[in-house]
Amino acid sequence: MTRVDEFNSFYTSTFSQALQVTYAINGDRQVAFESTVDAYRRAWRDWAKIREGNALGYVRNEAWKLTGLSRGTHPLRRKHEEDSDTSLLDALGELSVTDRRLIVLMTLGNTDLEEASREVNLPAEEGIESVTN
Repeated sequence: MTRVDEFNSFYTSTFSQALQVTYAINGDRQVAFESTVDAYRRAWRDWAKIREGNALGYVRNEAWKLTGLSRGTHPLRRKHEEDSDTSLLDALGELSVTDRRLIVLMTLGNTDLEEASREVNLPAEEGIESVTN
């Protein structure tokens, strides 16, 4: 399998999950989409380095960083998305950033607690405490 085919397979199989996680964390569909696409661009650039490790974790982390750089969730745009679950997004928004990311990674991201804790730079013990609280 060529490098391009390998990346295309990775992209095809993981894009919707990465987008879903990014959207659940930031609550703005447009920002989530743009950040996820940019994260995959970065992943392609660094593919030789990340392909053997946790490439999906790299993409999710990059997408999360990109949502906070220069883009912010626009409250009016989020309220006008008729098919969004605003009560769930509001409930997630009340959590701390770390707790929100942990919960979203474990539920929508299908990651275990240890991997989710590592992705948000927490020791596993603190991750367990955060999730149980």
